[in-house]
This record gives sequence, C-alpha cells and structure tokens, in this order.
Amino acid sequence: MSSRSYRSGSSGTAVGPGLLLILLLASAFAVLAPWRSLGSESQRSWGYAGPGGPEQWADLDPKFAACRSGKRQSPVDLRWTAPASGKGPVFRYKPSRFRVIDTGHAVQVNFDAGNTFLLDEKIYRLEQLHFHTASEHALSGARLPLEVHLVHRSEIDGIAVVAVLFREGSAMGPLNRVLSGIPEEKGEEADWGAILDPSVFLPEKRTYYRYEGSLTTPPCTEGVAWSVFNTPLELSAEQLARLRRAYAGNARPLQALHGRRPANY
Repeated sequence: MSSRSYRSGSSGTAVGPGLLLILLLASAFAVLAPWRSLGSESQRSWGYAGPGGPEQWADLDPKFAACRSGKRQSPVDLRWTAPASGKGPVFRYKPSRFRVIDTGHAVQVNFDAGNTFLLDEKIYRLEQLHFHTASEHALSGARLPLEVHLVHRSEIDGIAVVAVLFREGSAMGPLNRVLSGIPEEKGEEADWGAILDPSVFLPEKRTYYRYEGSLTTPPCTEGVAWSVFNTPLELSAEQLARLRRAYAGNARPLQALHGRRPANY
C-alpha cells in the first residue's frame, strides 16, 4: 500500500497516501470551522433568557464581572418614601434628526448632537434613548409595562441616565414616529430625515428619584447617575404590543441596594 499513488480528477497529479490524508483532514476542518465559530460566538453573546441570561452575564466575559460582584447595580426597587427634593435636572432638548436602530437587545433611537442635560451643574450630552419591556425599575415593588432610558454622557463626569416609566392608557402620538421606523433586521439603522423632540418622553410633573447605580446591560459599569421619574407617561395597548413584538422581556431583574440611599434629599 505504501508504494501506491492516487491521481486527482482533473490535473492527473500523483498524490501520495500521506498527502491525501492531510487534504482530507483539511477539508473536514474547513467544514467544521464555521460551526466552531458559531459556537464560540454563542458563548460570548448575552441576552435576557437561557444560557446567556442575566444570571450568567458575569460568566460570559471577564469584562462583565461587575454584573455579579458589583454592589451598586441597577435597576432597583424604588421604595423610598419621597422623591428627591433638591434642585432638579435641567433639560436642554430641541427637535432633532433621529435614527431608529434594532441593536439586537432593544429598540434604540439615536439623536444628532445638540441636546444636553444639566445635573449638579454638570453638562451631559444626550446620545440615545431605548426601550425596555417591562420596566426595569420598580415603584414600591410594582413594575410597569415599559421603561424608556435617555442616556447621556460627559467625557469628564461619565454617564447619566434618565428613566421614564409608562403605563397602558392613551396613545402617545410622537411614539408612532419611532414605531414606524423600527428596522426589519437586527443591527440595521433606519434614517429617513425625520425630526423628533426628545422632551416628548419627559413627564410634565418632574418629581424623581436619584441614586448611584450601573448600566443595566453588560458590562454593568458602575458610577452611573440615575434620575428616575415617578410619574408615568401613557402609551396605548397597540403601541406596547408593537414594542413587545420587537422585544418582549428585555428587562434585567431587580438588584440589591446594599445599603444605598437616594441622592439629593
């Protein structure tokens, strides 16, 4: 057998048994490689249920360690007896061009530059807002159907998030501009030059809770300044159903307070 040779179908080149074995192994690896890649990618991905759910976030990547070890995590149950009484945040929002993107974890609205948020004399710029169903924060143990996060950033002072809760009721007209622009594909961003004023997502009565917490998604970075309005807005059952068709259940479980007290009392 060792002296026998094989010929390829078209070139007629002689191929020894050793080389043939190498070629066969290489072909097998080429077939299996994509499946190995998909498997490793699946292990790194995170979500809200199953193997990549919130209880496993810290196991998916060393950068996600705070999701388990952090002591100032979000969201929390806002059981404090009264909202903040100090000077409130100042919103400097204006009608702006926006784009809607399906991030793979939430429906998100990205805004052009120019919207800012003043908190404790610190200026943060609005980057985006996104939706969670159901609400992530709870008011005295009760979670509402929807929560909107307006995410602001400062190169010096970090991240400040404003949270607005929604209950089912009357339709919110401006929300339809977002719903009509939700892309068909995950990761796709829809931009048709539409204008939206971010302030439509703020309640008229602006009493709120403030506390220090974290991002509610990996890597669960702490040091986030949270302002959570305790007056819900309303959206219709049809609007809520549209958001749930995109993402039903993209809310992180409540996190322990670990002795934290609300800020700015």
